[in-house]
Amino acid sequence: MMFKEVPVKTFQNVEYVFYYRSLIKTIKSLLVIDSINQSLVLQYEDKKEVRNGVECRIFVEQYHSNWWKREESDLLLGQHLLSLILYSDATTLDHMGKSSGHPMFLSLGNIPNHQRNKPESKALIGYLPILKAMDSKTKNFDKFRTARREVFQKCLSTLLEPIVEGPELHFVVRGDIITFIPRISIIIADMVKADKFTNVY
Repeated sequence: MMFKEVPVKTFQNVEYVFYYRSLIKTIKSLLVIDSINQSLVLQYEDKKEVRNGVECRIFVEQYHSNWWKREESDLLLGQHLLSLILYSDATTLDHMGKSSGHPMFLSLGNIPNHQRNKPESKALIGYLPILKAMDSKTKNFDKFRTARREVFQKCLSTLLEPIVEGPELHFVVRGDIITFIPRISIIIADMVKADKFTNVY
C-alpha cells in the first residue's frame, strides 16, 4: 500500500506525521474487488414487509433510510450517492518506530451488510498520530489540548480534501462508468473520538 506522509505538527521538539492513502484510490481499491463491485447498491430502496396483516417499513441497510432518500433527492439526474463510513481506534504501530496512532478505515454504505462485514470490505486509509506530553503537567495545559485538536483537524482536512475540492467522482461499477456524489454517512468511534469528530465538524 502506498502511503503519503505529511508533517502536521511539531510539539515539544517532536515532529508528528500523518500517514495516509489517497481517498479516491482507497475507494477504487474496494471497488476492484469483484464481490463488492457486483453487490454495490446504487440507489435508495423502500423496503417493506407485511407483519400481522400490517405493512411495515423495514430499515436493514443504509440505503433503506430516510437520510439516504433525502440525500439522493438532492442529486442531479445520473448521479448516485456514495456513502462513506469512517472508523478508527488507537493501536501500537511497531513498523513505524514503535509509535502509537489511530488507524483509520474506510468502508461504503452502498455495500450490503453481509458483504460489508467481511474483511475485504474495509480499507485502511490512514494513521492519525497521537500527540504525547513530556510529563503529566503538560497534559493539563490548554496548549497541549489545542495542539491535539489542531493535529486531528489537519489530518481530516488532508484526508477529505478530494471530496471537498471536487464532489463528483467516477468509478466503474459492473462494467459501466457511474457518477457518484460522496457523503460521509457514519463515523464509528469510541465516545472520546466521536467527540473530537463532532467538534471538528
